[in-house]
Amino acid sequence: MESQTNPVRTKVNWNRILHRWALACCSIAILALTGCGRTDQTLSTIDTSVLSAKTNDLSRTMDFIFADRQFDQKSFEEKVSLGLNRWANYSADEAKFAKVDRSDAVKSWIGQHQDLAIFSRNEELVFLNTDAYFLQEAFWISEISRRVIEKPATNFFELTRLAADNFSFGAGTNGLSAIITKLHPELDEKQTSSLVSALKLSDWVVRNIYLLEEISPTEDDIETQRLNDLSDPWSAGVRGTGYQRHPWQTLIYGRGDYVDRAKLLLMLLREAEIDAVMLCVGEQANPVPWAVGVAINDDYFLFDTKLGLPVPGKTPGSIATLKSVRTSPELLSALDLTLEESLEDDTKYWANSAQIKSLVAKTYVVPESLSKRMAALEPNQVGDNRLNLAAYPQQELARLPKIQGVENQLWDIALKTHRFRKAVSEAIPRATSEDDLADRLKWYYSEEMYVNQFHIYRTNRVRFFKGMFESREEQRKRNAVESCHVLLYTDDEIDGLATNEEAMNMIGLLKDKNPAGFESRLKSVQAQMRLVRRDVGLFLSQCLFDNGNPGTCANWLDGIVRKDDVQRWRSGIQYLLGRSFEARKEYDLAIEQYSQEGSNQLHGNLIRARLLKAAVEKAYPGASLGAKQETEAVSTTETDSSKSTLESDPAPKESVDFKEAE
Repeated sequence: MESQTNPVRTKVNWNRILHRWALACCSIAILALTGCGRTDQTLSTIDTSVLSAKTNDLSRTMDFIFADRQFDQKSFEEKVSLGLNRWANYSADEAKFAKVDRSDAVKSWIGQHQDLAIFSRNEELVFLNTDAYFLQEAFWISEISRRVIEKPATNFFELTRLAADNFSFGAGTNGLSAIITKLHPELDEKQTSSLVSALKLSDWVVRNIYLLEEISPTEDDIETQRLNDLSDPWSAGVRGTGYQRHPWQTLIYGRGDYVDRAKLLLMLLREAEIDAVMLCVGEQANPVPWAVGVAINDDYFLFDTKLGLPVPGKTPGSIATLKSVRTSPELLSALDLTLEESLEDDTKYWANSAQIKSLVAKTYVVPESLSKRMAALEPNQVGDNRLNLAAYPQQELARLPKIQGVENQLWDIALKTHRFRKAVSEAIPRATSEDDLADRLKWYYSEEMYVNQFHIYRTNRVRFFKGMFESREEQRKRNAVESCHVLLYTDDEIDGLATNEEAMNMIGLLKDKNPAGFESRLKSVQAQMRLVRRDVGLFLSQCLFDNGNPGTCANWLDGIVRKDDVQRWRSGIQYLLGRSFEARKEYDLAIEQYSQEGSNQLHGNLIRARLLKAAVEKAYPGASLGAKQETEAVSTTETDSSKSTLESDPAPKESVDFKEAE
């Protein structure tokens, strides 16, 4: 039986509620007038609860950013933005005092790009889904910069050591710093430290970011490749040099053009609190990126990410500065290749003394770093991982050297990247029903989609960025090297995936009630596994080299360099193999690898071979280099993937009797 409401009882209840409410109001008024401490205590409890909720929200959200284990990207975006916006709801008052750069230089830089979503809420404390990737990028940059600078990696710079008169380290000597002090006595201790850090970071980028060829779309290319009706090639989704990838994408894919390398290096340098710019040559209206200029001692030290080397200075092993190449133009002309080195039609270095008389120094700016939301978030971070999120370009411009013929500007390349990525993301859903559009996006499916969907792959890359090379039982997780081995799938593992429940769970492939749908996803995942296996062949060697094991790296690379399925990475494998031989003082073998044709970095590799040969012949008079020699230094058999790769390197078996200099 349905219950009936008693009108009398209802009236009594309302009377009680009104009576209690009136008493409460009186009590509050009396307490306010008397200044009773109970109110203060109540408000304090409320404030503490709000602060605790705010801190917990932020801490839990940032855990997604700091995690090495990667999951579905859409879910990642939503969880991070939701958590940050919950935090923002508690922090509106604090945001009022957040300091942002709204200088004329920044306003001019934003200019015609104000319609981009990243700027639409610049003055509000509202986070966007794409902010998750900016925060993650900031964390990866922080981790890489810190560990690369801190790691004593003298054997990575054998060419520099040899060129510095076969430098010998004394007891307690800080290896690379001692070399740079010898090569650049004009620098003080702080300046030397900055140059050492720049050299380490530049070398890391060149070793770990495979160099892609430049793309300069013609008018015909733009018409045949466009993804929409917009005019600019980047806005139309037409691929071109420098604007295709955000730095976080360059890192996760492990490849990029020379401008991508430069952008990444500039971010690593900024993290290390070292001012740097992209020096550009050519017409002021459309300057062409040339070299990264690291601002030290009122000058720019030159690092060429296309050459894969610092620009060599007058003293063997030293690094040229902008002022030095202007006063000694032969430093640039010396980077032309000789007929003995190359028979290619174009053997000239890409910058000359006439071009560098007038330069544009571009300061790289990431648009998210100019927002109030990032300026408010930066000082409110909790825990040990505190990221640099806000940028102040006007201050950076003011710190740069004042050099005649060099115009300082903010670089708009990141804005072009946002436009390009917007065009691509909008075209992908439409490509399923538009065959022509799908054909224009073939590059995306073959180069990026499988990485975005294969979360184990991305987990492995993040462990590498974080330098997770040691195994810790209490963490119960694989390190970067071990997780590489897991991804080196055999044909049997790929073909038998449907019957391996553990492997399917690890990959995220779940069976359902639709057999046809499962079979389709299975085939897609198996194709991805073959692509992943190919990529990890190089990534494993990068892990080994970064962990200070160039010999083990050489053993691994020598076993895979001739495999058909690594063709995509072949020149990167050959370069790193050369670096591994060089680190082990097997100079003949290193020179042979640098001389291999087919690399997008061949010009720089041949210059490195030339410098290495000259340094060895000076250090070891009478040594004969350059001819191919038989050696048993490196096994041609594949490394057993089950064997530990963290063991110490074996002593090198040298093809020439190069004695230890230390």
